Amino acid sequence: MHDSICNTKHIIATLFTSLIFIIFFTSTSPLSAQVGGYNWVYSTQIPITNGDDEEQLISSVAMSADGSKIVATVNEGYIYVSNDSGVTWITSTSAGSRKWSSVAMTPDGNKIVAAVKLSSPNGVGGYIYVSSDGGQTWNEREYGGPNPFNSAENQGWNSVAISEDGQRIVAAATLRGTYISNDGGVTFVASSSSVVANQIFSSVVMSADGNKLAAVRDSTSSKQVFLSIDGGVTWTISTTSGTRRSTALAMTPDGTKIVVGGYLDNTGFIHASTDNGLTWTDSTPTIFTNLIQIIDAVAMSADGSKIVATVNEGYIYVSNDSGVTWVQVSTIANPSAFDMSSDGTKIVQIGRFNDNRVYIGSLDLAHPVRSSVSSNIASSSFSLSFSTNELATSVFSWGLKNYSQSTTTISTSSSFLFNIANLVSCTSYEYTLASSDIWNNTEVSEGEFFTTGCPGDSNVATSTSSYIDQEIGGSVSLDDLTIQLPVSYASTSTVYR
Repeated sequence: MHDSICNTKHIIATLFTSLIFIIFFTSTSPLSAQVGGYNWVYSTQIPITNGDDEEQLISSVAMSADGSKIVATVNEGYIYVSNDSGVTWITSTSAGSRKWSSVAMTPDGNKIVAAVKLSSPNGVGGYIYVSSDGGQTWNEREYGGPNPFNSAENQGWNSVAISEDGQRIVAAATLRGTYISNDGGVTFVASSSSVVANQIFSSVVMSADGNKLAAVRDSTSSKQVFLSIDGGVTWTISTTSGTRRSTALAMTPDGTKIVVGGYLDNTGFIHASTDNGLTWTDSTPTIFTNLIQIIDAVAMSADGSKIVATVNEGYIYVSNDSGVTWVQVSTIANPSAFDMSSDGTKIVQIGRFNDNRVYIGSLDLAHPVRSSVSSNIASSSFSLSFSTNELATSVFSWGLKNYSQSTTTISTSSSFLFNIANLVSCTSYEYTLASSDIWNNTEVSEGEFFTTGCPGDSNVATSTSSYIDQEIGGSVSLDDLTIQLPVSYASTSTVYR
């Protein structure tokens, strides 16, 4: 589940008669491009029903583990579901047109929970809606109702999360506190823990088993991350470095790895933990500190190796090494909402305001393809040139058979020229050539080359070779000549040709 950072308002929850229809759209300017290792295609455009661009924002989106099912909510609009990775979309009106704030989905995409925000601080409280059939029908569940700390106020919901089996749901209220359901959303109980009772959380996440929870606040003192390991019964506070406003949160299914994103003075930050939130590492990309970048949302792959983050009025960035290095993977500025599949191979992003276009990014799993390969062999040198169809790093290793090899590397290029010098004439060398893109998709080639400069006729009709290891000795026969050498016959092994 990943929510946009926007000020949404609530309208009264009225259950509409169920109506579902499929929408098909074609793009007048479809996107088809590769950026940062992801191949992006334009999918569709979610319609704006009342023409109010500012209010018809995609408020949240969630994706199933394999990326085949996607659900998106529209502020002051409906819920939209895709069962074919965003190719076609179903508009589900059974839950009505609402000021949706958050949506979450089980890994199989069958159970979904969606939340509604308030229309004003003293407005009618928002409801939580639950679907057990992949978004075809919805059941109206928990009503925000009166603020338990001030009966004159009503509350809605900022964020929701759901366990793998769909039985446990956590919801962050707009006016303080967290609410837990252990029966698939039929009933909710406010957490009695004093640690969270007075907190207004901007985001909550949950482990697959529903036992580990994390929550953050969007306030100037929100360097704190609130954690629970017993399904929300008790809570503790973990402190990240510095004073931050935390707006985004993600957790791996086992709950051990957590990522927090946010900002302070218009400078974005990302902090990551690999020990259940006990300690934190600053994983902020340099570009976020050099520009005015507010982290809108973050997501992680199931193993925590891939982290994706989007910035307000910026782009989507991905780390392939748990936050050490980052690369921009999108050219669509200022996306409204996004999410990533569990293996990190698919990303869905939706444009903001009157754009509302859905783009699907699929991780490039193809290795670089070489072309225009050319080589030149001389008595003491060897050269190899080629091109690749994408930026790559190529490593050329060479040496005598069964010996350690020398290596040379050319990084981040699509045109390569390796010049190898100081070779021995009339000698066979083995080589390995590996070309890898930024996602470590690698093409490996192996072979051998034979330097010129042999005595006698330069046109050698046939050639055989063998070698004797200096540590064990042995014999070698070349045509009618047999050579017998003892153990440790020389300081190095020898190739005979």
